[in-house]
Amino acid sequence: MDVSELTTVDLGVGEPYHLRYSLGGVKRLKQKFGKSLFRGELLQVDEEYLPDIIHVGLVENKEALAKEFGLPHRPISLEELEERVELSRLPDILKAFAAAIQQAFPDRPSDPTKASLTAS
Repeated sequence: MDVSELTTVDLGVGEPYHLRYSLGGVKRLKQKFGKSLFRGELLQVDEEYLPDIIHVGLVENKEALAKEFGLPHRPISLEELEERVELSRLPDILKAFAAAIQQAFPDRPSDPTKASLTAS
């Protein structure tokens, strides 16, 4: 596996991280929030579950996966992610999330800039 297959995301907490979503990660998000990625429900990002969505996709959080891509294992807890990521980073983080999803579904037309944060 090559790191160029990943989407880079700058969380503002040191070196950039990389996003990649697996079926297991998407399944855990569906179980936790009742929102489906395949029906587009997770693409309407809500502040309640945005940290979880990003956290599930962080390659460096998973030791074996980071090693597969030749990246250092740099775990960040969900709580640390929630507290350390500044709101000013959200537009770029949302674009990175949308780009990672678009990379997973290249035949599905999508504009990464249309990922949005909606208030609940």
